[in-house]
Amino acid sequence: MGWLSLVSWLWLQALGAPDCGKPAASTISVAARIPAADARVFKDTLFVLEPDYLHVAAFDARSGKLRWRSRFQEKAAGFHSLHLASDRVFVYAGNRIVALEAAGGKLVVSRTVPWHEDRRNRSGCTLDVRLGACALDCQCSFQFLSCRDLTPIGPTYRATETCFEPMDDLDEGGCSCGPGAWLLGRAGELLLACIEDAASRETSAFSGQRAVIAVDRRTSREVYRSAALGVSSWWREGSGVSPDGEVCWLRGGKGDGLRIFSCQTGALLSHRKDCEEYSHPVDAPAPSGEAEAPSARRAGTTLEAVAGASELSVRERAGGRELARFEGVFSILAVEGALGEGWLMIYRHEKDAPGQVFRIGPAR
Repeated sequence: MGWLSLVSWLWLQALGAPDCGKPAASTISVAARIPAADARVFKDTLFVLEPDYLHVAAFDARSGKLRWRSRFQEKAAGFHSLHLASDRVFVYAGNRIVALEAAGGKLVVSRTVPWHEDRRNRSGCTLDVRLGACALDCQCSFQFLSCRDLTPIGPTYRATETCFEPMDDLDEGGCSCGPGAWLLGRAGELLLACIEDAASRETSAFSGQRAVIAVDRRTSREVYRSAALGVSSWWREGSGVSPDGEVCWLRGGKGDGLRIFSCQTGALLSHRKDCEEYSHPVDAPAPSGEAEAPSARRAGTTLEAVAGASELSVRERAGGRELARFEGVFSILAVEGALGEGWLMIYRHEKDAPGQVFRIGPAR
């Protein structure tokens, strides 16, 4: 593949490319750079939470043309994040979650929720959107939500809370919950998650296993709960749901291995212990029509992008030859697809400041 001359060396420097005298810097084309507090891509549309934390904008991901811009609040407060679920754009803004129509930016619903978790507020919550399912994930509770109007689905699952009394003037004490819940995704009409299995808990709230639960999104009824499928810890990137909603897999930490089970019944189909082939999992694809979350690894037809802790590598999918390497913390928004062959869209995170979206690839 021929990656040609760059559009702007200043843009390339902002992206974290090596010195311009090195080969990688002379083979990259940067076609667009957009400031953003957060960003997501769905099909051919780039959604951006603007740095003022008051507006969401939608752009044609290929041409960069603005499609719509919507103001969703009058004043910003607290931590903010952007999420996509099918035809909805969600903004978790402080103590509210706002839903907008993805097609035109019209406000659908605004709900008051617990405050968003950030670096200073570890007791807050996050909105988790994964493989067609949505949930409000808090330090001490977990709640499935409708991905259309944020209505709660099923019971609220609460984790065991452990409190410590202060021992001296330097120890403030406090309460913590564990081991936490994880959203797995949607399988047909079932919403699946891995929650604390209280029966296996020992003396600490941070020990014990999890159980896999399935809740019918139409009736809010818990269909099954299986402690046999639970793991002590997990790899999100190695867990997923088949496109037909029949087979699910859950990858745990060391000693847990990979559990493959029926999404509809919870029956264990296979249990593979840890081995090297599972050490670098690739994200499971989202169901048809659902948006994919930003990823640390994503592949297109001809390209593969891998984001590490402090750098991003872009490679040819066939043969693995590296085309470019950038320094910094990145999330991969999209690789090829609606962007066109050889193009990818990435988000560069900045410390204590809004990040930037870059569209890079071959020159036209």
